[in-house]
Amino acid sequence: MVGYIMSKNEKNFLKRLINKIEIEEFENGKKYLIPKFNAKLLRQLESDNIKNVVIAKKDKNSSEFINELKLKNIKILNGKFLFKHLIPEIIEYLSKVLDINKKDMELTILVDDYSNINLYYILELISTNKRINIITNNIKKFKKFADKLYEEDAIVIPIMNNKNKSLSNKNIILNIDFSEEQLKKYKINRKAIIINIENSIKSINRTFAGINVIGYELNIKNNEDFDSNEIYESYIIGKTTNLIREKIKKDNVKISSLVGKNGEIDINEYK
Repeated sequence: MVGYIMSKNEKNFLKRLINKIEIEEFENGKKYLIPKFNAKLLRQLESDNIKNVVIAKKDKNSSEFINELKLKNIKILNGKFLFKHLIPEIIEYLSKVLDINKKDMELTILVDDYSNINLYYILELISTNKRINIITNNIKKFKKFADKLYEEDAIVIPIMNNKNKSLSNKNIILNIDFSEEQLKKYKINRKAIIINIENSIKSINRTFAGINVIGYELNIKNNEDFDSNEIYESYIIGKTTNLIREKIKKDNVKISSLVGKNGEIDINEYK
């Protein structure tokens, strides 16, 4: 189960004094309402075996309590896990706003982790896009992966890592797991669109004048108290990639907009 936690303005002095927790069934788990976040709530979450939590919008500045959750190895959902599973929807959205057929869209993927989930989505992109490049520091493993694709299906996927040339003329960059420090080592097309999946890259370089994506908005109903992306992410925690993709398709989840550090990115900015 997932815990959905939110502070409550309690008028009753006694309930406020004893910091009474109210627990109710909510979404994919339990909702915890409490006047003040403290060790009492932590003990309750542990007692209920809550391993993942969604924090109400108004309580996200409760840094001390958030640090306590992390120390207890309780994962705070932030929408990033869901973001990776929305890679096909991201490309669909870009195809629409750029008015480019997906098959004709050149995608450059930045990835180091040779994991099953990353390979799943790289193969998903290969199935819909004719032009895919991979930039990686893990050359050996991804070269083996590319060689196998060529041998079995005659698909050519360039594997590169030239910091001066690899990204200098690329327009659409899907950054799966490169850090900000890694990214700054590359010469990047100043007008590129960069979509950062795992890491929120705040700055590219001084000359960059393109689009730096760090988040997204979905076409699902907004929740007044909790972030909709985090609520939906709570539905897929613990599921396999195949089941997650089935659910996303069944629910007809789409990207309604992409988000930069200054908020929602206007469609006209892409053009």
